Amino acid sequence: MKLFFLLFFTHFIIISWSQSDEIDTSSIFLEYKTEVVTISLKADSLKIVNFVTEKKRYSKIEDPKSQLDWIYEGFSFSVRNIIAHVYNPIENKKSYKLIRISGKPKTSLYDGSTFYDDKVFYEIDFNTVKSGGYTELSYYKFISEPHFLLPYVFTDNVPCKEASYTIILDAGIEIGWHLYGLKKDNVTLKKSEENGKTKYTWTLKNSEPVPYGKGNNGYKHIATHIVPFIKSYSSNGTQKKLLSDTDDLFNWYQELIGKIKPSDNSELQKLTHVITQGAESETEKAQRIFHWVQENIRYIAIEDGWRGYIPFPAADISQKRYGDCKDMTHLMYEIMKIAGLNAEHAWIGTRELPYQYSETPSPVADNHLILLLFIDSDTLVLDATDSHTPFGIPTSFILGKEALFKNKDGNSSIYKIPEYSSEKCPIKNEIKIETSGKNLIGSAFKEIESFEYSTFQNYKGLANTEREQFVKSYLELEANNVILKNIILSDTTKKMKTKISYDFEMPNYILGFDNTFIINLNLTKPFSTESLQLNRKSPYEIDYKHVDKTNVSFAIPEGKTVKKLPADVSFMNEFGTCIASYRIEGNNVIYTRLVSVEKLLIQPTEIENWNNFLKKINDVYKTKIEYN
Repeated sequence: MKLFFLLFFTHFIIISWSQSDEIDTSSIFLEYKTEVVTISLKADSLKIVNFVTEKKRYSKIEDPKSQLDWIYEGFSFSVRNIIAHVYNPIENKKSYKLIRISGKPKTSLYDGSTFYDDKVFYEIDFNTVKSGGYTELSYYKFISEPHFLLPYVFTDNVPCKEASYTIILDAGIEIGWHLYGLKKDNVTLKKSEENGKTKYTWTLKNSEPVPYGKGNNGYKHIATHIVPFIKSYSSNGTQKKLLSDTDDLFNWYQELIGKIKPSDNSELQKLTHVITQGAESETEKAQRIFHWVQENIRYIAIEDGWRGYIPFPAADISQKRYGDCKDMTHLMYEIMKIAGLNAEHAWIGTRELPYQYSETPSPVADNHLILLLFIDSDTLVLDATDSHTPFGIPTSFILGKEALFKNKDGNSSIYKIPEYSSEKCPIKNEIKIETSGKNLIGSAFKEIESFEYSTFQNYKGLANTEREQFVKSYLELEANNVILKNIILSDTTKKMKTKISYDFEMPNYILGFDNTFIINLNLTKPFSTESLQLNRKSPYEIDYKHVDKTNVSFAIPEGKTVKKLPADVSFMNEFGTCIASYRIEGNNVIYTRLVSVEKLLIQPTEIENWNNFLKKINDVYKTKIEYN
């Protein structure tokens, strides 16, 4: 189970190439790529072997990285019999010179960071290939665990004339599959029967490179791929279910939880008493436990064989003071059970994954483990892997996703994480300004909470020595020469709300013509730069819905009079809301503005309307007042 630094389909690294999408004009393209999976019944178990081949043509060498290939190996499958060749054209002849390529020894993906991955890779260096040449690569993958049939990606980082995926089944083996990605409707399926075996072949022809751009909602949403899974197989006259539906997946997960090694929880019971002593409600108990895990257990993602699926015992995690999402969730689960609270493990896929259990009842659908807490009629989502996520608020990367958990009857249930409205994540700006000649002088505070609180605290922590500069840029005051001072950060509610107070000056901000002065009170402009290219092919993801509420109080200079206030503005659509109004109170102009975004995903078909929505907001930001 990986978090934050997920390596999805790492053997299909996306590289940006300066080339045409058309195969005929591309400097590099795949002539073909194939994978043939043979699933056969041996004694009482399944044998799964994948044979992979590809042929890549190089009309022109533009980047040395294009001559590298990587073959990955994980705990559930091994790689054997790698064969790699280069074929270079022989001058003045219609033939090629063959060069055999040797792969480098296995190399670990682990980079010494807070993410441990047991995967290894073989690097294949085709650096001898010349313009006009081509390469061929083939190898076998042996799958040791039938729950882990590997997805197959048809599209690649270069164009491909033909990509095919074949599954050959012995009699009595039933499979399921689902297609995903931008070109899934272009994939054709051919089924045949031969010698008592069933053969499925999926083919995609003339595919363009996987489009990559800012705000993509995840490689697996856009790369065309198939997720196969074994539903059942017949053994000795008995049909054995494997992953025929969500219940099968859930039951298998429960078996894995059951493999957690027993441990002495006496110290954990003492710890639970210390954490919850004096708590006046179940909610307070749970909040204390959640914060204790956030503050005392260091998140380290661990992908090490079955450790990617089976947590350490809670007592061990408490003692070691580190763990991954499974470990932190299981520790919370055990402490809450000791404290008499009702909570359950919940498997979930982050928003980078497009899968639903009804379509893909496979471990591929999940890459994370959280805790669901049930108090009265409320279901609270707890994810301690982010040390700044407020209690009861999901991490933003699982919003709208399905969580698989055990209900009160001991059966599988699905809880859909709410997407929440923008009001759940308000950002408030209170700004008071006055003039000194053409300079603007002000004091202000910005208050943030929930998802925005977590985002701010995480980025502030990553900024290290540049934290002050980060805070300044975060305040989003538009003038380039703004002078900020007296910045004070304080949590108004522990791990929930932060208030940033500050003073500022904007030299020469006010425009003056004769005796008339012009000022724009839109000192911040949320969402002003979020417009998208109309030819974008992939959806644009927004981290979370949020609303920006800004109040500006402008002290009218003594002896001056405001000519005319801009008209009020109010519009709303599926993307969000914008409301802006001006009024005069005594010697002050009061400007109130609300701007919200109410969508998590902008589809390519919605881009024009989204851009129009942002244009109307930017028109509001251009409004000015005059005084003389």
